[in-house]
Amino acid sequence: MASVGKWIRPGEWAQTLVLENNLRALDLLTSRRGGLPDYRPAGRYVSWLLPRQRIAGAPGVLVRPAAQEDLEPMQALLDAASRRRSFAGMVSLHELEKPEWKNLIVGDFLVAERHGAIVGMMGVWDQSGFQRLRIHSYSRAIGALRPLSNAWAKVSGGIALPPAGKALPLRKATAIACHGDEPAILRALLSKALGGNQQDMLLLGFSVQDTLTEALKGLKARIEYGRHFLVGWEGSPPSWREPFAFDAARI
Repeated sequence: MASVGKWIRPGEWAQTLVLENNLRALDLLTSRRGGLPDYRPAGRYVSWLLPRQRIAGAPGVLVRPAAQEDLEPMQALLDAASRRRSFAGMVSLHELEKPEWKNLIVGDFLVAERHGAIVGMMGVWDQSGFQRLRIHSYSRAIGALRPLSNAWAKVSGGIALPPAGKALPLRKATAIACHGDEPAILRALLSKALGGNQQDMLLLGFSVQDTLTEALKGLKARIEYGRHFLVGWEGSPPSWREPFAFDAARI
């Protein structure tokens, strides 16, 4: 869940997510008890935690690391994708050196080319320098079964459970854009991001009604669903339409 309430001023509205299986939080936050702001339902969100795996690319699509000279066509592609999605942020790739893009550089982006033109992009953000996802402890049953579970994960390509207290090796996808929202282009980007020797897992998410979710079908992943809300103190939330944007790298 993204915490937003204390930063909202009267008349303003913000986005937040609450995991669907967190029933107590959903009940509390939507109750308006104790002076809580108004939580207006605004769609459903799905995220994938993807381990390294082999994924078939797309015919005619070449994926490579981005370079400085790619920034202009990348920005145009991202702007076009943002216009098709409610709540998409105003992102400038020329500001990658600023604090809001900490530890993310141009070379951390992948671009997909077709016939020499950039048709897809995705940032692969290593946030371990300032944010970590750590398993604090396991229940006795899960702890006992962890070696067996990890042996099966090694064979099946699933997600291994690290020792208690260890951070998960994780990168987050950000600034995803594909020409015409073609799922095959995103599939090619994921093939490159997850097909090497890199052991890190990749986190990304979309509105369940986003066309790009088709690219994730059949992949090995841990999938979580969340409720998306617009949160405010007074008045009515802004009008919006599906699909909406919520960058998993900002959670």
